Amino acid sequence: MLAISHDNVHDYGIGILIAGIISVILSFPFGLIAVMMYQDMFIKPENYLLFSTNPNAYFYFAAGTVIIVVGIAIMVLFLKKAMKSIGLIIAGIGVLCIYFSMIHSTVFNWDGIVLNQKLIPWENVESVTQIVEDGTSLRLEIVTKDDVIIFKTNNDWNKDGSRVRTYIVEQGIPFEFEDISK
Repeated sequence: MLAISHDNVHDYGIGILIAGIISVILSFPFGLIAVMMYQDMFIKPENYLLFSTNPNAYFYFAAGTVIIVVGIAIMVLFLKKAMKSIGLIIAGIGVLCIYFSMIHSTVFNWDGIVLNQKLIPWENVESVTQIVEDGTSLRLEIVTKDDVIIFKTNNDWNKDGSRVRTYIVEQGIPFEFEDISK
């Protein structure tokens, strides 16, 4: 094992700083690709009405990457075991951020709404309201027996939302529009 002394700690610090800058720059494009690939392979079902990745998922991935680099930097730069343990915990938090970014999605299918891998059956949905401002869809407010779910509409909704809306109405669930334009 290579020990860091006071003589070479500066070299490690510069290397970690460069690695940190590179990871910050690359975390966003790599996060976009990684999240999309993971979700296509493991989360996106074959049949669905609408599949949508929350844009925050890419931010969570980037934040996780940066947190991992900080944790590794602490483990490399500090000699005390307590600091190495703290670095390991921080890196673990980064791994959790990346994991949650990968599962951060919404699927509307024939069984219900799958929100971050949790199924909400259509039987539990009491009503859906689409909030519109100046002709642009902003979000859905989905009232269930237990909660109110806010689904921010995006390009996925603009493309496939009419199929979802038609299916919801066919299930006898009230679907309303609310225009908040002034």
